[in-house]
Amino acid sequence: MNKYLLFPTFLFVSISAFSQIGISVGVSKSSFINSFSCDQIVINNIKSHDSFYGGLTYNFPLSSVIILQSGIFYSEKGAHYSSNFSGKVAQKISFVEVPLIGRLQFELNRNHWFIMETGLFVNHKLKTKLSDETTASTTFSQEENSSRLNILPSKFKNYEFGLNCGAGYSLDKITFLLRYSLGMTNLVRYEDTKTNGKNLEQYSRQLSFSLQYTL
Repeated sequence: MNKYLLFPTFLFVSISAFSQIGISVGVSKSSFINSFSCDQIVINNIKSHDSFYGGLTYNFPLSSVIILQSGIFYSEKGAHYSSNFSGKVAQKISFVEVPLIGRLQFELNRNHWFIMETGLFVNHKLKTKLSDETTASTTFSQEENSSRLNILPSKFKNYEFGLNCGAGYSLDKITFLLRYSLGMTNLVRYEDTKTNGKNLEQYSRQLSFSLQYTL
């Protein structure tokens, strides 16, 4: 699915020559919204997954108020939950993320800014990990997951699209940012959307808090 990354990558490289480079580090809390068409499946005790979030930012000022931001980030999404089919299950998917954000900044005082932002993101999957926490968190191969973790699909798409929105506070070169990411792509691959008669759909949700420093 590399063709889905061509436009964000081209845009990222193009604006980097005229932009302000920064570093962003932070933490995130994520979960998955699962949809199943089988009444016998019950999912409960859903817990979010905590992880590290970080990368490089590229700010392209269009005016003193409007900024276009892109970058490249490492992002990990996951969840911990239990079901009547597979006991306690942990799922984690790591991504390379390229966002395209439109940002409005309002000056509160000299070099003090209030920030509002919204935009899109595209993710490319790096790795998927499924584990059965019922059996001492043993990690299984994809083939074993098909039977041991039959509440979940064993095959996932290599890409994800979604929406971002956030708000923050900027003090000179340092920005504190709270961002919510809404995944719009069903992460389950087409050939694995039906398992044992169950139609599977899975969408990500992520809340991140980061500190961005402009170099």
